[in-house]
Amino acid sequence: MSRPRRARALLPLLAGLLLLAAGIVGVWLTWPREAPAPEPEGVRAERVGPRPRPLWAQRAPSLRPPTGQVAMPPESRVVEEPFEEDTGVEVEEESGPALITGFIVDSRGANVGGGRLVGYCRDAGASITAPPAQRPVARADEGGFFEMMVSAPSECEIIGMRRDGLLVAYSERVELFIEPGEELEIDVVVPATRTGGIGVQFRPHPDGMLVERVHEGTPAWRAGLQSGDVIVEVDGESAAEFGQQGFIERMTGPEGSEVSFRVRYEEDGETVEETKRVERQFLDRDLIR
Repeated sequence: MSRPRRARALLPLLAGLLLLAAGIVGVWLTWPREAPAPEPEGVRAERVGPRPRPLWAQRAPSLRPPTGQVAMPPESRVVEEPFEEDTGVEVEEESGPALITGFIVDSRGANVGGGRLVGYCRDAGASITAPPAQRPVARADEGGFFEMMVSAPSECEIIGMRRDGLLVAYSERVELFIEPGEELEIDVVVPATRTGGIGVQFRPHPDGMLVERVHEGTPAWRAGLQSGDVIVEVDGESAAEFGQQGFIERMTGPEGSEVSFRVRYEEDGETVEETKRVERQFLDRDLIR
């Protein structure tokens, strides 16, 4: 009768020991597998993706306690650039006039000595000048080199010119945005072929351009133009809308090229209009005597 009683007394003790052992094993299995890797100084980072799974949820669990620190793989980190602290020192911005240098060249690459350049700026308060005279016109030296200064930030344009007898060859407009203290190097390209024209002197007229003089031996002279004639159209466009410079640009062009224009004149009390098509000719300065 005494042995069964002793066995029943041991049962609660054994149950308590089993519960204690189960608790210890549970704490052991859920112990963190690894400590987080140290973050580099000056770099902010955050981990992405799911949290590490507890040891008991992984395959082939290890029963050893975690040792050491394991860095996370690079693809699991989002790293930002180190933040640059404000040192309190102000960076001085560029100031002073901008310098533009370069060469006038023709379309074949040859330097054009003695050519001229004209520049102007759109913004108020900005000006473009050329030393030493400080005028908006620069003259290239014998090697085609030129130099210009811009007083303030602005959008500016430069046009190169070469004297061709009585006429001028113009480059395309070079557009630039100038920053303070900037130094720019550019090439301004003019046509390699000499410039030709038709050989007239003119002045503005309400209907176009009035011919004042026709030089002998020129395309205009061979086409029969006379003083008092009015050129009303050039290549199908109204000459009254060009202005003087626009008229010159349309009537002149590469030597040997053609231009078409419409002329109006009075004959026997009637107004006559004719269309002429002539070949531009190089006009030597000896034409004017």
